Amino acid sequence: MTALRQASPARAQSLIESQFKTAREKTQRLGETLVQLGKIDTATANRIESERRKTGGLFGQTAVRMGLITKTELQFALGVLLGILHEKPEPKHIPSDLVMVSKPYSKEAEQIRSLRGHLSTGISEDALSLFALTGAEEGSCAFYMAANLAASFAAIGRRVLVIDANLRRPMLAKILGEPRALGLSDVVAGFVPYEDACSGTMVKNLDLLAAGKAAPDPQAILGTLQFRNLLERARGDYDIVIVLTTPFGTAADCEFVWSSAKRILVVARKDHSRVDDLARIHMAIRRTNSEAIGAAMVV
Repeated sequence: MTALRQASPARAQSLIESQFKTAREKTQRLGETLVQLGKIDTATANRIESERRKTGGLFGQTAVRMGLITKTELQFALGVLLGILHEKPEPKHIPSDLVMVSKPYSKEAEQIRSLRGHLSTGISEDALSLFALTGAEEGSCAFYMAANLAASFAAIGRRVLVIDANLRRPMLAKILGEPRALGLSDVVAGFVPYEDACSGTMVKNLDLLAAGKAAPDPQAILGTLQFRNLLERARGDYDIVIVLTTPFGTAADCEFVWSSAKRILVVARKDHSRVDDLARIHMAIRRTNSEAIGAAMVV
């Protein structure tokens, strides 16, 4: 199980320092990145560094406090520095729920990376190449886990596609800051080619296939041979394909996805998910001739 909690300032600072050999290297690289991105010039970077030394603060936070860059510009620069974001185009807004970008040194992001490590070392590459991600119940924040786990794999150079197969309440386009009209339902119905619907996000190496137009009967999409073939094609095009489903128990939609994906990562919510619910999920997974590859718990 992976619990996600807010990092303390001290913990966040230690995580920042661990990225670089020295605090000076960290400051220099962030300053250089901001200059490279055209957010400040070299003279301004030197002025920020001088103020940082006086106050003992962090370079980025000092620059924001001085009014020389915005918080979004700092998040963008950190994302570029860490190799998570494309340098162009620059996102106008970084969603707060996308913690791998908005709070890359937080406890939440660290725990997502820990889950990535457990999955990478604990299951086969074939199992990791395509799996469904399902919430144990409504409110389990499975969409949050799907977006951030996908971003964490993309950050280490894996080519990732995340698919929003929650056709009843799609969320991935919003959390990834990529509002889109076309997506999965349109591809399966034959209205748009698969390659046109899968497109890049602000995160390097991460593509999104959004839910698409509302479907009155999601199971008429998810239970088709076209959907199954789409997943197999995506598996061949990407290193990792993550398919977000409806929460378990909301409808049988998720079981159609499980039947095609064959592997499932279950997301539960601390002090909310019941043991009985998890037992029913386990039985349902077995009924679809699939297997659970792990579980994560969100606080």
